[in-house]
Order: sequence, then structure tokens, then C-alpha cells
Amino acid sequence: MTERAKQRGPDNLHSRQTVAARVIARMRERGVAIDADAEFMELVGLWTSGAIDMQECRSRYLDLLKRYERERSLGPTPAEQQAP
Repeated sequence: MTERAKQRGPDNLHSRQTVAARVIARMRERGVAIDADAEFMELVGLWTSGAIDMQECRSRYLDLLKRYERERSLGPTPAEQQAP
């Protein structure tokens, strides 16, 4: 947990969890199941616990999106092509 998060105390943890739940619900209403992405949810968990701040969460999320885009541009792997 970051020093800044420790200073804010348990109320900060609760408010971060509330914000995360609200965003996830809003995205689900729009048809985007971001809570199905384990790597994204891991980032959310790190942020809500105070282990990383929002700037770090955002940076890691953007890196994650770049990796997903790179993987999509490369196309399916041979194993994915053979899947029924």
C-alpha cells in the first residue's frame, strides 16, 4: 500500500471500491463486460487496495490495451485457428 493511501485510511478504500463498482456497472449497461477481463480486474484490485495510485493504474491499463491491440493485429495463433 502506498504511503498516500495509508494516510487516507479506510474511507478511501471504501470510496475506491464504490467508484470501481459504479464504473463496472455502467460499462456492463453499455454492453462492455470489463469485469470479465482478469488482468483489468487485477489492476482495479491493486488500485482499490491502495497498492497503486490512479496514475499508475491508468498507465498499466493503457499498456494492457496496447498489448491487446498488438495481439489482435497479429491474428489468431495456430492453436486458436484449429479450435472448433
